Amino acid sequence: IVAYQPELRMAFERIGNKKNRHVYDVDAKYKDKQAISEITKAVEILSLKKIGALIVIEQTSNLDDVTREGVEISGTLSSELIQTIFNPRTPLRDGALIVSKGKIKVAGCTLPLAPESIVPKNLGTRHRAAVGISQMSDALVIVVSEETGIISYVEDGQMERDMTIDKLSSVLIRSMDNNRERLKLSKTQEKIKEKINN
Repeated sequence: IVAYQPELRMAFERIGNKKNRHVYDVDAKYKDKQAISEITKAVEILSLKKIGALIVIEQTSNLDDVTREGVEISGTLSSELIQTIFNPRTPLRDGALIVSKGKIKVAGCTLPLAPESIVPKNLGTRHRAAVGISQMSDALVIVVSEETGIISYVEDGQMERDMTIDKLSSVLIRSMDNNRERLKLSKTQEKIKEKINN
């Protein structure tokens, strides 16, 4: 035991790290599912009532340039709060709502618009803003049309229309999982580079 003490220590550290990583992954996925549940609940109701909405879910890209002009909320993510923000009587309804780390970060944000030629002519400013922010970041964006109640999903500049709530939920889960894996990979690569440089 004394002779192999360093090896045993390393083995226990590896086991501990794997357990911690697994717990973190499960916790992160659970929080993502909770957030998606609240967002999709709100989107379903807004769609039925034909209340326009623009929801941006921040991923790894920093959206500070966009959020500076909005109204800081820093509130718990809930279906009720999302519905209140987009209520036609509130001053924040025309801007974008930014969700970050499972919380409502900012509301009433102005987003960069995609060129008119990219977005179909029958769609308005919300849809152009959704495409615009998704072109400059890895954000996931949901739009509810004020005229039709149709739900659109935008990622990487690509828009998918006529989303059902079930489909929207599964797409969000898949995209968040993919982004988390990409973030882990980039962090691992950074650590390898540091070790090589040192």
